[in-house]
Amino acid sequence: MYVSEVQFWDVKEASALCVFITDKGIVSLQCNSRLSNKATDAEHRAAWLKDALRQQNRMPEFRNSQDIIEIDPEALSFIGVTPM
Repeated sequence: MYVSEVQFWDVKEASALCVFITDKGIVSLQCNSRLSNKATDAEHRAAWLKDALRQQNRMPEFRNSQDIIEIDPEALSFIGVTPM
């Protein structure tokens, strides 16, 4: 699955709706950051992205296949997250 865009909607303190725009459609996941409220926005975005990828990888269609998740580096740059 190729992710061309990452968006965060409905941001509330340490949670956000993480939206992946992919070559297979749109995926949305409710994500949480375990960081303190003093963390920067970029740190929270990185934590939400990590949580979204964790959730995505636990889904049967990924857990039981050879499919990988690839995120466009420009999408990461746009949200202020360094490549993971």
